[in-house]
This record gives sequence, structure tokens and C-alpha cells, in this order.
Amino acid sequence: MLRAGVWTLPQTIAELLAWLWQRWELEVAHRQMKSGLGLGEKQCWNDRSTVATVQWSVWVYALMMLSGYRAWGNDCGLGPPGLWYPTPQRWSFNTLWRGFRTEMWQQAEFRATWTWSRDNWLEKETLWSALFNATLASARV
Repeated sequence: MLRAGVWTLPQTIAELLAWLWQRWELEVAHRQMKSGLGLGEKQCWNDRSTVATVQWSVWVYALMMLSGYRAWGNDCGLGPPGLWYPTPQRWSFNTLWRGFRTEMWQQAEFRATWTWSRDNWLEKETLWSALFNATLASARV
């Protein structure tokens, strides 16, 4: 902005940096929605479904972020299992997924289906059915 022959900024540096930070957070959220929720990968055959699928993805992302903040506050939940990887300083979609999985797998209803067993193979039919279903789901078959 030119005032009396001198160029000045329209806002203070602090305000401009705050706006820049908010814009960066928006870009990060969009990237995480595209890579984590598959935003843009869903098959849509009409205009209404195209809008609805984007709204649904944004709603799920926002719900997960808010539930993470409500459950853990600003400390980003639990750190990764490996000691070589530091605890993240900010929330990400992967941090939330890891935290949700860790919390849910501690409950009996949501435990992972794999358990080591060497006997009673025929009695483990439901276990093998669940493993087969999980394998097919991960392979997207």
C-alpha cells in the first residue's frame, strides 16, 4: 500500500503471519484429507453426489480432529511405538488414527483378530474367517 510516497503493509506483521499460519493449516488439512480419507478418489456419477462426498469427507475429518482434541488436548496423543521416531508436535490424520487404534484395541470388543495359537485349529474357524475378511479388505478385493 502506498501512503504519502511510502510503501506500508496493510496489516501488522503479526496479523499477516497469523493469516499465513491459518492458510498453511488449511493446506495441510486438505492434503491429509486427500491422502487419508481418499478425498477425490470416490466414484461420483452426478453433481449431487460429488458435493455430498466432499462434505462427508470434511465432516469425518473434522469430527476425528475434534474428538482427538477432546480426548488428548494439545499433546498429540500417544507417541509412535518406535524409539527412533519422536513424538509429533502437532496433530495429523495419521497421529489420530494411531491414537484411536491404540485406544480401541485396548478394549476387548475391538482387539485385533490375530492371536497366536498352535492347537484347536478347527475351533478357530471364526478367527480365520475374520482374518480372511481383513486380508481381502486390505487388498481391496
